[in-house]
Amino acid sequence: MSILTNTHSFRRYFINGDLPKDFPKNSEPDIERYSFRELRSDSPEDMSVGWVSIDNPFLNPIQDYSYNRYTYIAMTMRIDKKIIPPKTLKSYILKEETMYMEEKGTDRLSKREKSNIKDVVLSKLFKQVLPKISTYDFLWNLQESRVYFFSASVKVNSMFVELFENTFHLSLMKMAPFNIALHNGITEDMLLGIKKSNIFD
Repeated sequence: MSILTNTHSFRRYFINGDLPKDFPKNSEPDIERYSFRELRSDSPEDMSVGWVSIDNPFLNPIQDYSYNRYTYIAMTMRIDKKIIPPKTLKSYILKEETMYMEEKGTDRLSKREKSNIKDVVLSKLFKQVLPKISTYDFLWNLQESRVYFFSASVKVNSMFVELFENTFHLSLMKMAPFNIALHNGITEDMLLGIKKSNIFD
C-alpha cells in the first residue's frame, strides 16, 4: 500500500447519502464492472481507467479481496494512457503522406486523405507504444463517511469522483469550508444570514 510509505498530497470528500444494506458485499458486482481493463494493442482507445488492488496494480481488487479493510474501503484508481510525442507523430505522418503522394503521382492531398493518413499512422503507432501507467490510492472511512483521495490534480480528482459515483451510487462532496458547514447541519440560509449580519466585521 503505497500511501503508507510515501508522502502524498490528497483531497478529502464527504459521502452524500446512506450506505445500502449488505455493504460492501452488494457493491462487488459494480467494483468488478468498473475494474481496470488492459488496453489491447489493436484497440483504437488511447486510455483506460478503473479500479485495481491497492496492494498490486496488476490485480483486480475483488481477486485478492484487498479492498475490504473492515472499517475502511481501500482501492487504487489506475490510469493507462498511450502517449505519442507530437514530433514523432508529425514525422511519421509526413513519411506516410510522402509515400502516398508518390504512389498516386500527385503533389497535393485533400483534407479527407490527410485525415485518413493520420488515422492510419495513429493506429500503427498505438500498436507499438506501451501505455504510461499512473496509480492513485483512496481510503474510505466508513464510520466517518469520509473519503481520502491521494492526488491534488483537478483533472484526476474529476475522474476519480466519476468512477467512484458510478461504482458505489453515492455522491461525493468536496470538504471545503462551506460544504463542511452544510454537512454539520448548518443550512445555506443560516450561512447567508451570518454573512448579511456582518458578525465578523
